Amino acid sequence: MIAALVGGHLRKVLIAPGDEMHISSLRFDPDEANAHFTKQRPTLSALAGLTVMKQRAASAYLRAKLTTVPYLINLGLLDTVEINNPMNGRLQLAVTVESMDCFQKDHILVSEVAALHGTHPITILDLFAKIGVRPIYDNCGNVSRYFLRSEVLNAPIEVRRFKGK
Repeated sequence: MIAALVGGHLRKVLIAPGDEMHISSLRFDPDEANAHFTKQRPTLSALAGLTVMKQRAASAYLRAKLTTVPYLINLGLLDTVEINNPMNGRLQLAVTVESMDCFQKDHILVSEVAALHGTHPITILDLFAKIGVRPIYDNCGNVSRYFLRSEVLNAPIEVRRFKGK
């Protein structure tokens, strides 16, 4: 409410006679406030002029850990645009869906490769390390790792499957 007042979006505001000048003394017109807060807001994509996502949504889109998207942005592997968020007036970094789609065409998550082979990601990392294939980055902490698709999809690895008793 205060941000809407300071931003000039609410005009019908008063302080009751005899009240001191405190935030708790402000009285807002309920119809004006309701109209302001329930109106349709433009999406980030509409503001940017292209399809974008917040970083949290981008992590879900890539099926990666939350820390992965900022890491990929810092490496220059994902494109971003700065958008002025009209709700809070701050600049916000959004990831372009086009750059994520291009990234996914050439890269695959270690966990996806493991699922294709029916094994654990650590097993896949070990097997590929033996034939000299490494993720595009390593020693990166709590970040989902990716391989180049061209290096792993037809790689000559053999996953041993143990039969139960």
